[in-house]
Amino acid sequence: LAQPRYAEDEALVDALIERAESTESTESAEPADADETPERLLPANPVLALSVERARRFQVLKEEAKHQCLRQLSVIRQVLLEIGSQTGLDDGIFQLSWDEVLQLKRGAFVKQARSMIARRQQQCEAWSDIRLPSVLTLKDLESIKLDGSRNPAIQTGQTLQGLKVSGKGEVIGPVQVIDDARDIGDFTAGNILVARFTDPTWTPLFRRARGLVTETGGWLSHSAIVAREYGLTAVVGVTGALSQLRTGQLVRLTEDGTVEAMSTRRFHQRTDVSLSVVLSHQSGDTGGTLRDLSQSGAHIETEAQFSIGEHVNLEIPGNATDIPLKVVRTTTSGYGLQFPDVSGARLMQALCGDCPA
Repeated sequence: LAQPRYAEDEALVDALIERAESTESTESAEPADADETPERLLPANPVLALSVERARRFQVLKEEAKHQCLRQLSVIRQVLLEIGSQTGLDDGIFQLSWDEVLQLKRGAFVKQARSMIARRQQQCEAWSDIRLPSVLTLKDLESIKLDGSRNPAIQTGQTLQGLKVSGKGEVIGPVQVIDDARDIGDFTAGNILVARFTDPTWTPLFRRARGLVTETGGWLSHSAIVAREYGLTAVVGVTGALSQLRTGQLVRLTEDGTVEAMSTRRFHQRTDVSLSVVLSHQSGDTGGTLRDLSQSGAHIETEAQFSIGEHVNLEIPGNATDIPLKVVRTTTSGYGLQFPDVSGARLMQALCGDCPA
């Protein structure tokens, strides 16, 4: 009730449009076949066809019920805003209980309500950094730290568990935790988005994310439905995702809904270099800059789009030898690549022995 609607604040609409425009994909979707009616798309199995038809029908009823409920909440909000305006309490009215709102018809209670609102607003601000778990128990309440500190981050090899609702195969990448829609504009393309839940405000990020992890949701949640539309790997219902995952942490999203923390570092000594290279892959050749080199791999800055697990060939201009590498992680500026075998590492060291630091 306390959240402004789009009709009340044009800035919310402008922000939504700006996010959508900044993430417009250059790829056009395949046009839908006008002849592909729902009847033609029904499964051949009669039992399954009946189940799908019922699911469609009741899904419409579910959305209609939710729509009507939200309309009523909007009306209630308008009434509360009007009462707040006439009493001078403004948005502070959302700090009152229903019984207290009804008492505002007594003028003497308005002054008392004003002091109650000020006290509760201070409490809200003091508790604003506290993140409650998605499933709350008495034990959780007793163990919550009022200083806003979070649970320890999961370490390499530790896992969280959820429900995989979209995508094929495993996905590996750095996570970016966003727990406030106002920070959506800071999201870095190629990261795995971690959030409490998503709504239409978050939709522009689905084009840019490598994967999605949410603390709440199921098969028919907004996160799951939109992720399937984009073909994005998504794991929902991951208890502890917000409190135990850290931005920049490398994780693996597996087929069974496991979110596994992985090591992000190479343990061999690295040599800082700055060398222009050419990367050959399925989509063609693209340029890049070799930034560091070790016995096990390399870090390369490039604007090309690679997938974790993809194999590429690296060529140093002026040398005809191609060096095979495997993409193992994404970074803010490029990719971490791994030599499939020792011979590749030795060859790279030989070719790049005089690389400028």
